[in-house]
Amino acid sequence: MWTLGVTIWELCELGKLPYYHMGDSEVVQKVLISKSKVPGLPTLPYLAHPGTFSTILSTCWNYQPSRRPHISTIVSRLEETENEVGIQEAFQSKWNSNAASSKVDFYVSII
Repeated sequence: MWTLGVTIWELCELGKLPYYHMGDSEVVQKVLISKSKVPGLPTLPYLAHPGTFSTILSTCWNYQPSRRPHISTIVSRLEETENEVGIQEAFQSKWNSNAASSKVDFYVSII
């Protein structure tokens, strides 16, 4: 489950590597010794419904493996989110609003 959370984070961050700015020993210190979440919550401003993704990631990264959700729970939550926020409509709206713009903002949908 931890790895799924990291994969979702990477998708939300457009393929950025977790802790890309740290050396190996710093990552070990942060994750194993300090028990910090990996690698932090998504920061990109165009992510639809960031609170939902933050909650999903936080549960995937619970330090106690027994308290992490089952994959079916994550899939259900992502499906609920897709229905709640109308991701297809949000994507199309964002795409259309950028069509005439010289600056292109990318919208990430992991569903």
